[in-house]
Amino acid sequence: MDWQQGTKTKLEGLDPLPWLNQLHWGDMEQRDKNKRALIFSRFGGVGSGRYPIGFSGDAFSDWQTLAYQIYFTATASNVLYGYWSHDIGGHLPGAVEPEMYTRWIQFGAFSPILRSHSTKKADADRRIWEHPAAFYRLMLQAIERRYEMVPYIYGENRKAMDTGISLLRPMYYNWPKEKDAYTAKGQFMFGDSMLVAPVASAMGEDQLSSVRVWLPKGEWIDTATGDCMKGNKWYTRGYLLEEVPAFVRPGTILPLQKKVNRLQPGSYRDLILEVYPGADCKTSLYEDDGVSQGYLQGESAEIPLSLKSSSGKNIITIGKAKGTFDGFLGKRSLTIRLMQTSPAKTVTVGNRPYKWSRTGKPGGWHYDADNAAVIIQIPTVNVRNGITITVTSDPQHDKLTDGFRGLMRRMELVRSLTNMICPPGEYHSKEHLACGIAQTGNRISREPSTFSSEIAKCKKNLKKLPAMLKSYATISKKRNNTSHLQSATNALKLFQKIKRDF
Repeated sequence: MDWQQGTKTKLEGLDPLPWLNQLHWGDMEQRDKNKRALIFSRFGGVGSGRYPIGFSGDAFSDWQTLAYQIYFTATASNVLYGYWSHDIGGHLPGAVEPEMYTRWIQFGAFSPILRSHSTKKADADRRIWEHPAAFYRLMLQAIERRYEMVPYIYGENRKAMDTGISLLRPMYYNWPKEKDAYTAKGQFMFGDSMLVAPVASAMGEDQLSSVRVWLPKGEWIDTATGDCMKGNKWYTRGYLLEEVPAFVRPGTILPLQKKVNRLQPGSYRDLILEVYPGADCKTSLYEDDGVSQGYLQGESAEIPLSLKSSSGKNIITIGKAKGTFDGFLGKRSLTIRLMQTSPAKTVTVGNRPYKWSRTGKPGGWHYDADNAAVIIQIPTVNVRNGITITVTSDPQHDKLTDGFRGLMRRMELVRSLTNMICPPGEYHSKEHLACGIAQTGNRISREPSTFSSEIAKCKKNLKKLPAMLKSYATISKKRNNTSHLQSATNALKLFQKIKRDF
């Protein structure tokens, strides 16, 4: 519904658009009483969020508009407009630089609706595959993460229907007595479990974008970097282009699904539980058929999920499913991602011990060291019966995973920058140092028993790295090689941030 808004009607002051939305909504329900209505409409004033998915009009393609949309979308929940969408990438003048478009799509992945749009111009292409490969890969990654999060998002939207509290909302809903909650305009709660502060500024020479975020009282985990952080304070942090600042509490379970190309009605066939240990937790996975009005008559199901987390031991329980609907599946595959943890000592699924497998085959577990995660692949789980998964690890080793995810990502970039300086002959006796550090996670993944020795070696080599980078810069300057000097300088700048943050 576009171009129908305004006040020039036979009834003075009447905006026809909300009435048109109601008319079309009612018409859809009458035509197929068992199917949910769906309307996509321009804003029709306060109260018009009752029926349509909204769109905010012709946004400008610039950083300022992106930053404002983050604040605008969160506060739209104050007038019960929870299903708000924007022109991802902006509408005017049309062209959008790949970095900005990547950040916009990342924000869209954590929005009520992800929808790209632009004016009709040749240089206003919003097809992500038409952008340079490095950016396309990250845009696709953000969209795939959105599809992966659908079980969490859908469940939080059911809560929104029951409570009136939108999926995406300002910080002061949860912390109304905190002054900082009212000034933290560049962030929002995304459901009950996630705090998101999307990047809305360009990268610097160190390849990082700066984000200022307020974390409420308590402990938080930065899912982008794996940092454990104390709340009740403001942070200014740098993020790589592939990173989205999203924070969770220790003791969080995010219900997700494996990669899909299209959403289908009914149950999620291949479940993922992304688990952040450190505290006990109880939550659930909500499902209905996704199409009919049956959920209003109780045709839905909930699967209880819980975590008991103590030092060196995590017990994840999938309880017995309650309720049913047409298309409900009792048996599914299940993947557990136990984050922020060192390689498992033991893994037990039900009464069956699972063994380590380098290839990550079903019926076993493997270790993704770059993300500090134990991955458990369970071929079939009957959610009508429930199941318990127990993982033990070395609590001292678990502490060493703090920030390791962010470190490996940044060291990969340092490695890439130093690899650009590759003339014949040896530049420096330690010129392969960055490459060796960046491959720490890969080596641990292949041989988890080397975890503690590899971490120790990594820390030792990090202390040697500045001298090598400075030597690279000095030699490049003497040889009057400006491109090598720039690479070495940028690598050194990035390392200084690594030194500060990790």
